[in-house]
Amino acid sequence: MSKQKDAIRSAFFSSNAFKRETVKVFGVSIDVRQAPLGRVLDLQGMFAEDRKQAISRALMEFCVVPGTNEAVFDEADTDSILAMPFGEDFQELQEKINKIMGVKEDDVKAAEGNLEETISATTSS
Repeated sequence: MSKQKDAIRSAFFSSNAFKRETVKVFGVSIDVRQAPLGRVLDLQGMFAEDRKQAISRALMEFCVVPGTNEAVFDEADTDSILAMPFGEDFQELQEKINKIMGVKEDDVKAAEGNLEETISATTSS
């Protein structure tokens, strides 16, 4: 390998600077942390199969205790996560997760539109 290629690969694979942002939801602050690419791809696959499971998994993956890498939620919290009130707090948390992943609002709207079209097509058949 060339030295330039080695330097590129070294920089690429040594990047462990996962972005994180703090968000206040339900009166407490939590950090939203970037997930590794493999986990994001796993979650994307889950969204196609089981949206409820994917959303609870996303919260387990992205939400950490501020200043640490300790997950706020775990597997035992799935039912409680799905019973959370859906409103401004939850939407703000989702927006932070989207932001940390680099997902733009237009991308979300397009995906929602595609989902609605798919649902309409499959239910009218």
